[in-house]
Amino acid sequence: MKALYRSLRVSHLLCLLFLAAPIQVYAAEAQLTAQLVRPENKGPPSAENPSLLQFTKSDLEVFEAIENGAKVFRVEIEGKFSPPGNDPENWSLVAGQKILRPGPDGAFKGKIPLTGKVTPVNFLSVGPRGEVIREDAGIVFNDFDRMGVASDLGTVADGSKLHITAGLGISALSYTESARGNISQTALMVKLSADNPVSTSRWSLGGNFYSTLSTISKSTPSSVQVLGVNLRVGYLVPWLKTPWMFRVYAGVYYTTTYGGTGDFGYSNLTGPQIFPTLSYRFQNDAILSGYLKYSPVSSGLKFYALENSETAVGLSYFFQPFKSRFLKGTSAGITADFSWLKLKTDALGTVTFQTDSFGLALRF
Repeated sequence: MKALYRSLRVSHLLCLLFLAAPIQVYAAEAQLTAQLVRPENKGPPSAENPSLLQFTKSDLEVFEAIENGAKVFRVEIEGKFSPPGNDPENWSLVAGQKILRPGPDGAFKGKIPLTGKVTPVNFLSVGPRGEVIREDAGIVFNDFDRMGVASDLGTVADGSKLHITAGLGISALSYTESARGNISQTALMVKLSADNPVSTSRWSLGGNFYSTLSTISKSTPSSVQVLGVNLRVGYLVPWLKTPWMFRVYAGVYYTTTYGGTGDFGYSNLTGPQIFPTLSYRFQNDAILSGYLKYSPVSSGLKFYALENSETAVGLSYFFQPFKSRFLKGTSAGITADFSWLKLKTDALGTVTFQTDSFGLALRF
């Protein structure tokens, strides 16, 4: 048992190193930029120069996001709107299909989606008496094709972005064996997960690993530690549109107890699983998501029974991604996970295992 315990500790470290390795790659990526260009160099508005728009800068930072399983890029433009009469609040300003709302001083800003290497943007200024002034501009993003964006942004999956989530939390564990008694304890848990879309399809490959790191407190002399591994294949359903995303995963599940005092626990349970997820992306790229999981489990090659299963549910909220250079694109989040395992064996009797976990996570 001690040898198994030491080997599992080593596996923790290996998993951490393996899943954290790509973080250095993402941190080292250069910042993406695009250029705002106009047909001619516009100066201050005048009778000879009817331009109503003055932009703050022509070099624009490119923001990346995943919407409905597709990679999309946006830039934020900002400047000053100076209509005739210097009364911007009585004018309407439209950039492409986006309505911009200038302030009393004419200042405006707005995010524009990029559709190719060159994204044409038509600015329409509509006055209170129906007068319309059109100005044309373009946004040049030379890295558009290199970043793996497909032309149909609404339906294809991101084929190049591997997402990794690392979390740490506190879990309340309640374990009962009818043949021996029960355990109640609080433990520190680690959770690592990855999800990678397959090329430019709706399919993706995912998995996660979780384990007890240490026992914080316990109400009985006995204690137990738990480990679990999930491997899944997911499909993004097409009938939910942005900002919603619904994926259905299917795969295999493995769990076992180890370490602790060694007098309680089960060994090497496996089984298939179904794992649907639903998420909502806010305009600032924050993400609220939830999942359900059902997995009938068995030890060895025995037939699966309905009373031997694990059910889980979870919620998470990841805040707007960081914009700093080192953590650019990384999101911090809060998580809540709840699971219930039921098992009947000749040796242990009826086993129930409930975990309630709350934690913090980083999504890379």
